[in-house]
Amino acid sequence: MMKRWLLFGLCFISALLTMPFGISKAAAAPVNSEGSFIQPYVAYSWSVEDWKQELVALKEVGNKLLILQWTADTRSKQTIYPTSIPGLSQEANYEGDPVEKLLTAADALGMQVWLGTNVNDDWYIYHALNKPWLDELFGYSEQMVRELWSNYHQHPSLTGFYFPNEMENCSYQDDTSIANLTAKYASMANLVHEQTGKTISLAPAIWNERNCGQTFEQNSTAWTKTWDGILGGANIDYLIPQDGLGGGYHSVAEVVDWFRLTKEVVDRHPAARLWVDVETFHTVISDPWKAESMVTKDLVDHMTLLKPYVDRIITFSYDHYQAPKLTKTSIFHDAYKHYYTTGQVDTSSPDVPYALKSKVRGTDKLTLSWHGSSDVFYYVIYRDGQAVGRSYTTKFQDNGLKPAATYSYQVEAYSASGYPSELSKAEQVTTAAAAVNLALNKPYTSSLPTHPAYPDTDGQEMTNGKFGAGYFWDQEWQGRNTEGTPLVFSYTVDLGAVQRIDGLSINFFQDLGSAIKLPKSVEYQVSNDNINFTSLGYSPFRQLNFGPTPPDLAPTSYGLLPEKSVKARFVKVIINAANYAWTFTDELLIERYTANGAAGEDSQQQGAEASRDTARGLFDRQPAHHARDNG
Repeated sequence: MMKRWLLFGLCFISALLTMPFGISKAAAAPVNSEGSFIQPYVAYSWSVEDWKQELVALKEVGNKLLILQWTADTRSKQTIYPTSIPGLSQEANYEGDPVEKLLTAADALGMQVWLGTNVNDDWYIYHALNKPWLDELFGYSEQMVRELWSNYHQHPSLTGFYFPNEMENCSYQDDTSIANLTAKYASMANLVHEQTGKTISLAPAIWNERNCGQTFEQNSTAWTKTWDGILGGANIDYLIPQDGLGGGYHSVAEVVDWFRLTKEVVDRHPAARLWVDVETFHTVISDPWKAESMVTKDLVDHMTLLKPYVDRIITFSYDHYQAPKLTKTSIFHDAYKHYYTTGQVDTSSPDVPYALKSKVRGTDKLTLSWHGSSDVFYYVIYRDGQAVGRSYTTKFQDNGLKPAATYSYQVEAYSASGYPSELSKAEQVTTAAAAVNLALNKPYTSSLPTHPAYPDTDGQEMTNGKFGAGYFWDQEWQGRNTEGTPLVFSYTVDLGAVQRIDGLSINFFQDLGSAIKLPKSVEYQVSNDNINFTSLGYSPFRQLNFGPTPPDLAPTSYGLLPEKSVKARFVKVIINAANYAWTFTDELLIERYTANGAAGEDSQQQGAEASRDTARGLFDRQPAHHARDNG
């Protein structure tokens, strides 16, 4: 059967490559993506019109294919569509039949859709060595192919299937894994080809070989063996490796080497074709993960360098990181559309930021604000001529300063294409000379006990005025293990009376080698009765403002300067801890600045509305392939 399909497949693939997505007007862009992945959780309530809106944006920039990354999670036994498969049921969040809505919209617009089958995050535990588990996983996959084809075969837009559990270059090097996966992929590919006449694809990840404990030579040899084995025994139509550049796994030059090598492998198996999945995000922080949309200049550079080694380019994910519907802005789509229609990345500079000023100044931190144009992606802030951070809003909080010191600040704007403005006019700012710590020796409570090995000695460590040293066993640090316990905990400090509050901060320790990590976020709230609390906002550090990578084996402060001083008795600090890690905290400071830094006479009484800026193009939910999040 395999040989018979191979002859048919060669003819079919040859025709497909000649005009894979039908006739369309040629774009000016010399290199371009023709498809995108989308993860279904972002569209659980979308109507046909919502899907049309999304697909129109994709089509405007040359996309002809949308891959719905999965249609079921067989770990949770849930599908996104109405199902009759025994043991599975539709997840309650999904309204009606999302697959039917997507395909209806795609039919109307002449787009193509590939449907992903079932994910199961236990794949990253069992890999390919637990055969009973693997049998169950692929058993569901084959049932889903049959059901999806039965339900939706009438839609001309349905042209392929995708297996969403992704291999990588570390875990599938042994003969048993290769044999197990080859057999499963062969069975599934034959089912797809024989019963639907459509195609099947895989999108493996290429991690840095150091993650595998190997040299490039060792890892690339194993990669070659793995894919020669699988493609030699299973009729996979499209191998679509992720470039990993958004995730930061490799340099561009290293990725080119990997695709040159992979092309040599795929060329030995003429039934398969090599595409590339170009990542359209840029990781800002790896843990806890935060990413931004990739600028057009970088995206085009990556596609240009990889195009000689692949037949087609698709992305992960234009939908998530460039299209207007999910990014809530048109700047990324407009920038890429300019490239697609003209063949040139827009190199024009954004307007120069202006009216830079500092209103609130603490002893060790201050806030800056300025005006900018609406088409700016982000701003880079310079202190005394050195870049100290970036902001996704027209505000920035600078930290780590000295009391009564004068600094010179400038701001530079960046476009969604990736080009800067000129620097703003410089602003001279002097920090406050002194502060009173209102929290010193004040009582506090915690919503989550410390670990017995790293206790809160006498219940006083957070406000005793003593700071933890650069090692976690210093007794001033208290620790909590966030694995298996609530990931959010809080401290509440009683100041004893209503006080004017100008600034707040709390210290954390980072020791990555010991799995001690910085938190995801820190929020400050205030109250006069310890019952009704009002949010002052989040510490902007690693939320809206990003500076240099915090040093390992050192304390890091998460502070907040309210735009106006606040009067309150109780202060609550809510900590969203990193997953599967330790969180170490120390001194909590609640400050009143006594000279040159108070927030102003128009102080804000506790209970007034406090707002939080929203960031443009910043994502803290990780939809990257290998770290799927249903959270």
